[in-house]
Amino acid sequence: MLVKFPKQISEGSLGCFMGVFSSVGYLMVYLLGPFVSVKTFSFILMVPIVMFLVLFSLWLQESPYYHIANSDPTAAEMSLSKLRTKDSNTIHKELEIIRETIEECKSDESFIGKLKCKSFRKGIIITVTMMVFQPFMGLTIILSYMQPIFAASGSSLPSSTSTILVSFVQLISVLVSSSLVEKWGRRKLLMLATSGCTLPLFMLGVFFYLKNEGKDVSFLWWLPVCSLIAYMVAYSSGLGSVIWALVGELFSTKTKALASSLTAFTCFFLSFFVTLIFPSLEGLIGYHGTFWFFSCNGLIFCLFVFFFVPETKGKSFQEIKILLEQ
Repeated sequence: MLVKFPKQISEGSLGCFMGVFSSVGYLMVYLLGPFVSVKTFSFILMVPIVMFLVLFSLWLQESPYYHIANSDPTAAEMSLSKLRTKDSNTIHKELEIIRETIEECKSDESFIGKLKCKSFRKGIIITVTMMVFQPFMGLTIILSYMQPIFAASGSSLPSSTSTILVSFVQLISVLVSSSLVEKWGRRKLLMLATSGCTLPLFMLGVFFYLKNEGKDVSFLWWLPVCSLIAYMVAYSSGLGSVIWALVGELFSTKTKALASSLTAFTCFFLSFFVTLIFPSLEGLIGYHGTFWFFSCNGLIFCLFVFFFVPETKGKSFQEIKILLEQ
């Protein structure tokens, strides 16, 4: 299914939309969650799901790709005329490109066959490795356990207020990074994000270490809040959006679906795993050890981006493919 976006939205910025909408969702959760019961909150979360099912099933049309794949060129032409233009010549040319793309995908080889292509193999290694590092930089932990973390820090700010503040900063940061991705490039933003996450996580670990050792940290009440705000700014400036944009740029049309599915599965599975083991990890090495572990992963991630991730800004897929085959 397709939605028509304004032409002025660049491909890189469009690839960042997933991070933007995720941040909006987290902000809504933190705005509502602390002030209603779990039962009420569960019903509230059902509202957008029901709205999606009703509105999208009624008004969102199938894509031309879907109709061509199902041998219905008339429906494909009608769909494309609503999404693009009424010019019949332009529509027929694009329909022909869509038809060729689908035929190319149908004649595609197996996953093992795709791995024989160096550019695909290297692209998969890069995107999957980034998705392995991403959960181990602590975002899901911080978002899932933010209120307990603030409560454990003894900050003078209420934990509910702190979470809303941090989540709002996250949303603003993602919006800013979406506008910078075409100016600064993907690689630079990723390096700034990973290196920028390292120090706040380290300082958060230092705070909890001093607290665990029985030191008076009341005068440092501001450090957890500032550290998490700095972390969110750094993370959202690249890791929350740019990685997904890269996934859409490193692969051809016929391999993009497989690569995106494998990359997304790696990200979400490991995010679930890290969230699941966090209580055990915190009990084993404490808050300070956990945040130092995440900080070290951020440093290693930055080095990985520096040595292995290519810059795709302003490059065609053929140019990106040549970079991956080197």
